Amino acid sequence: MRNEGQQWLLKGVIFLGLWVVCSIDSSPAAAQLKEKLVPEVLPRGLCLRIENQIKTLMLPPEVDSLQWLPPNSKLERVILRSSIVTKLDGLPARLQLLDVRDCRNLVNLPEKLAVEVLDLTGSGITRLPESTLRHLGLGPDQGEILARLPKKLEGLHLVGFSGSEVFTKLKVGTLPPTLQVLSLEGPVFRQLDGYPSQLRELWLIDTLIADLRLLRNSNLHRLRLSGNPRLVIGDLPTYLASLEFYGGGSLGLDGKKLQGLTHLALRGGSMSNLDKLPHSLRSLELGPGLVNQIWKATSTPPDLLQGLESLAVTGPMGLLCREGLPPIDCINVIGSEENPICLHLENFSCGTPAQGWAAFPRVLSLNFHDSPHLAMISGLNELFPNLRVLVLSNTALQRLPDLPSAIKILDIRGSQIRALPSQVKKLSSLKVLVIAPGQLDSLENLPDSVEALYILESGVSIETPFFRSVVGSSYGVM
Repeated sequence: MRNEGQQWLLKGVIFLGLWVVCSIDSSPAAAQLKEKLVPEVLPRGLCLRIENQIKTLMLPPEVDSLQWLPPNSKLERVILRSSIVTKLDGLPARLQLLDVRDCRNLVNLPEKLAVEVLDLTGSGITRLPESTLRHLGLGPDQGEILARLPKKLEGLHLVGFSGSEVFTKLKVGTLPPTLQVLSLEGPVFRQLDGYPSQLRELWLIDTLIADLRLLRNSNLHRLRLSGNPRLVIGDLPTYLASLEFYGGGSLGLDGKKLQGLTHLALRGGSMSNLDKLPHSLRSLELGPGLVNQIWKATSTPPDLLQGLESLAVTGPMGLLCREGLPPIDCINVIGSEENPICLHLENFSCGTPAQGWAAFPRVLSLNFHDSPHLAMISGLNELFPNLRVLVLSNTALQRLPDLPSAIKILDIRGSQIRALPSQVKKLSSLKVLVIAPGQLDSLENLPDSVEALYILESGVSIETPFFRSVVGSSYGVM
């Protein structure tokens, strides 16, 4: 009996020890221990935030390891842009999205990784994990994976294939029957060999595909084209809801045949029939010079803007006025409570935007990117009480202005801001913060509502065709 009692006592001690170890591993103390392994370019307190609130994390090229990640984190999306990382030890076993684009020294993924969306473009990985993938991105030297694509794949993104005749003609018959999104990038793609009838979204970026007649009778809902000077676009799919044309060819629009078109982005190239834009448009993006073309071609421009919910124009404010857009207060009048306007301003160099401006309650987005002389902003609360997105990257701002309580996305990378003021902690609607490596020493005043933290240089784009088609927007919360 004595020996049996001692054995039970020993088992109890062992069990208690294991329980204590597990408790410590998931405690704030464990996070503090992990914090010592965090690279210096990342702010202090990051581990605790990942453990308790951060769901989306983008890490800069300086990060060479993930072993510092807390074991019990809330991470759902991890985006890594590091050419020096070789292993993903410390990565959560289950993720919604893993993006290791351009991690060329990364050759293996964790064996038990379960992931739905995987971008391997530019990495050294040639073998897929044994999990159910919905979207897959591939790049050069990963062609062998195409021979064994998952049967239930919904999205496929092929980037940078070159020097391989296999990919000069896309064999539609070899694609999974469940495929709905197809993105092709690079000059090796020269023509479409047939067309998958179930496809809903097609991206052709810098390809040599010039003949799109196969698309006329398709069920495409979204089409994005750029970079092919030989591309001529006439008749478009009848059911098209979104068209993004970034130049490189010629585009002819016929609004009568595109009554379902709700989103249109025009950034360059040669365009005709601009007087026939459909009045079904709800979102319009225009590059420099295109505002003037549309204004001259359209007899009643205000009618075109009447139903818009989002307007994005690239160019300084002075350019907008010179090219004939109505002044901002006119856009404010055109908008309604049901149709708020998103105002996009680039290279805006006015020191104090409050001077001479009326209130714009329906403006949801302000973009001051690349405004090196912008050293002060005041009156945002009064001017833009419902502002959701504020981009202050590459500005001369040294401190944050008072922000509207509705703000959701804040981008301060490349600015002179080195700390979050205490009032930021009260922004309970803030979901996304974008900073540069080494910009903030601490996340002390980060609101508990923030779910996405992007750490990257100001010249690096969050958006890739892969990320945007899967998530829906650059930041993933719009």
